[in-house]
Order: sequence, then structure tokens, then C-alpha cells
Amino acid sequence: MTARQLAARIDVVPSRIVAIEKAEVTGGITVRSLRQAAAGMNCAFVYAFVPLEPLDDIVRERAMQKARKHISRLDHTMRLENQAVLKSDLDAEQQRTVDLTLSGSLRACGTTTGIVVSDPLFDPDDEANTPLTAEKREGLIPSYITLRHELNEAEQSNIGAALRWSGARSRDILDREVLSELHRQMFGDVWRWAGQYRATARNIGVDAYRISMDVQQAIDDARYWVENDTYPPDEIAVRFSHRLVAIHPFPNGNGRFSRLVGDLLAGTLEAALHVGTKKPDRRRPDPRAIRRGATGRRQSRYRAATALCPFLVRSRAATNERVHFCHMSKPRLQKNSFATGDST
Repeated sequence: MTARQLAARIDVVPSRIVAIEKAEVTGGITVRSLRQAAAGMNCAFVYAFVPLEPLDDIVRERAMQKARKHISRLDHTMRLENQAVLKSDLDAEQQRTVDLTLSGSLRACGTTTGIVVSDPLFDPDDEANTPLTAEKREGLIPSYITLRHELNEAEQSNIGAALRWSGARSRDILDREVLSELHRQMFGDVWRWAGQYRATARNIGVDAYRISMDVQQAIDDARYWVENDTYPPDEIAVRFSHRLVAIHPFPNGNGRFSRLVGDLLAGTLEAALHVGTKKPDRRRPDPRAIRRGATGRRQSRYRAATALCPFLVRSRAATNERVHFCHMSKPRLQKNSFATGDST
């Protein structure tokens, strides 16, 4: 078929056919022009996207990337608690997560009826094989747990589920009910008291009757810091995390809980620096206030460390002092109440 004949069929001048051929070579032709030319030749125009690799490989690689990110966070948390898991078990957990993702049953991962890292995690003479006392098993849900390493495994799986829960959708971490729910998600499959404030005294933390008030005060302080650009976002997260661990609101798991809260808050505030202006929400930090503080002062991350480290080091010494952060440039020290860390 000549160009003149095709032009007559699609009712255009012959020069238009020449222009279409040139545009096809340069890549400037439109889908509409191609369909028009195909109709003139009594054909159907079809276009397709062809993957460079098999689709199954692409999907599996994406699942592997997500699983690797999840396992990395989980391993980091467990190492902070001196409960590091063997690399072979982490690899097995990662592969299991990938398989669950591809099968569409990822929700089973991380529960007491789902993934449990296989034994042995520890050497036979390790402290992890120490039997749990009756006092330490009080409130424990799984009846099979009798050794320390079994408890570590169950808590690790439960924390993994909490990480996925926290990343499923946006939540206002500066809310007392959300904080309690986060703790319940972290330990609810293992402990009956998960998400409930402790009712007894501890050698660290505030008195039990003050927990609810002090947690709310810490939340209000953090909101004040955000709304008034008192500190950079990462320092706000560090200070709020330390306030929570100093309060020690729950019977156990306060260290892991406060660190995860700090991570989530830091991620929320950092993300707010990169979003457009939104209508202020009383329940959430105002991104515009955060942006003004970040662009106006450009305070470095080093400030967070230099502001906290001297006081934390001092409180861990034999001075038996406790750190309190208030609306002031430096922490206020209160004697005779050592509560700066949490080994749980």
C-alpha cells in the first residue's frame, strides 16, 4: 500500500503519512496516530509492556527487599537487649517472611502460632537456658515457655508483629492510648499485662499512682516542643523516649518500648519535613512548625547527643541521680531516684 492510498483511507493528505513515518522513527508519534494508521490498514493497534526479567523474579526480589528491611530492624532491637539471634536463624526468618508474603498469609508471621525461630539459638551453657522462676512466669500466656531463650524467641516474634502493625498506617504516636496499644502489640501474645500500666512499685521509675499523669505530661511536653520549634525533630524523639523510660510505665519491656516509640516519632517528624503545607491537626505535630524550625536554625543532630550524654553518663555513675526533662534548655536533676535505663 502506498502512502497516497493510506492517506486516502484515513482521509489525510499524503504528507501526513510521511510525517507519521518520521515521528515513528524519532519516537514522537502518538498512540492516536498509530491507531488511526492501523485502522486505515484494517488492523488493530496493540502495545505492551514487556518486563526485562520474569515477573515471578521481580515479585520475589521486592518481597526479599521488604523482608530484609524488617529483619534488619528486628535484629537491631534484639541486639540492644543482648538477645542477638544467630545469622542462620535470621536468614531462615527472612526466607520464611518472603514465602509468607508471596503466599498472601503474612499476617500469620510474628504471632505465637506463626513464625518461631528454630533452636538452638544459644550455646548449651548460655544464660538463655536458665529456667524461669515462678515469679518471672507470672502473667505469661504461652504455657510451653520455661527457659529464658524460649521467652526471647516468643518476644522477638511478637515485636516483629508490632513493627508491621506500626508501619501498616499512620498513627499519632503522641497519644496515650496509642502508646498503650503499641506496648500491647509488642507483648500481647506473650504477657497478659501488655499495654497495662504497672500497679506496683519498682526500683526504677515513678510511683505507680503517678504513671498516667507523668505519661500525659511527657506527651504534652513533646507537643509543645514540636509546636514551638524548641528542639530539632531528632532531639525531640530522643528526649521523649528518655522521658518514657524514666517513667517506666509498664511492668516490663519499657526499654524496647521507649526505643521503638523514639524511632516512630523521629520517622513521623522527619517525614513531616518533606510534605507540603497541610491544615493543622490538633492530634498531630504541625509540619509547618517543624519545617520553620528546621530551615530557620538548621540545628545539627550532634546537639541531641551533646545535650543528653553528659547527664546520662552522670546519672549512671555512683551519684544516684535521675534526669528530668522539662521546658528548659537543660535537664533538671532530682536526687535519690535512679531511673535512667531499662534492661528489659
